[in-house]
Amino acid sequence: MPYLIDSATFYAGPHADAAGAMGQSEQLLSLLEPSKPMGSSMPGAPLDAPWAPSPEQDLLVSRYVRASSERLRTERATRAGDARRLDDFLASLTRGDRLRLKKADLSPVGGTGMSSNPLQRRLKRVVSALRNELSWCAVAGDDTTIWDTHNTNAAQSRYTDTLFASLSQLAKDLEANGLADSTAVVVLSEMGRTPKLNANRGKDHWPVTSALLFGAGVRGGKVYGATDDRLEARTVDFATGQPDATGGWISAASLAAGILTLAGVDPAAHMPGIQPFTPFAA
Repeated sequence: MPYLIDSATFYAGPHADAAGAMGQSEQLLSLLEPSKPMGSSMPGAPLDAPWAPSPEQDLLVSRYVRASSERLRTERATRAGDARRLDDFLASLTRGDRLRLKKADLSPVGGTGMSSNPLQRRLKRVVSALRNELSWCAVAGDDTTIWDTHNTNAAQSRYTDTLFASLSQLAKDLEANGLADSTAVVVLSEMGRTPKLNANRGKDHWPVTSALLFGAGVRGGKVYGATDDRLEARTVDFATGQPDATGGWISAASLAAGILTLAGVDPAAHMPGIQPFTPFAA
């Protein structure tokens, strides 16, 4: 799985054929080992009864799927889009076969406090996948609802402490596994919180947020961009990342293009017309 997804929310876009999602209750592990019960994300819901095909049945299904794909490729050879999707599908089958042989790499070793910190467990799985070359890129998401504090905004402090404890452990795990010099970590959210409390002592959605980058190729100890006293974003000089009234906005697209540059990928091939924001690249 070139792109491992251990998050409830994700966007694979045109690279979905290279992505593999764990699922909210780690359903992927159940699919890889069907003799175990399938988990359920619904509280109190019964587990599906385990069933595993015999080696003979598994081989027949595999042969049928591949033969059907080859037949469709022959029938639609003149339709470039169909041929490309069939190629992607067949390639994903091959990756699926290899993934079954390496499924143990998706079950990280637990540790103190792991049961109370699902994000840390997911990050350990990511490190395991990278170490064993199961994936090259991964996303580990925190629970999607806990940060959405429209009520009792004081909980944000606790969530922030947990996040940074998880990131600190991630940095140690990357170092211990020889991955620190080849892995860049990006921490972000799709939105921030309003500057002022609402009537429920919470904060609502705000279009300005921040991001944190560390690891391979990142110029550490720097702050780029700024907000004004209304917590609205200021324009910046894209060469230095410092506030500049004549500069441009750091958009999600420009940051993503900069991250591609950091990874050695030409952003113009995937995001034409977008100016990469790259001051953080050493």
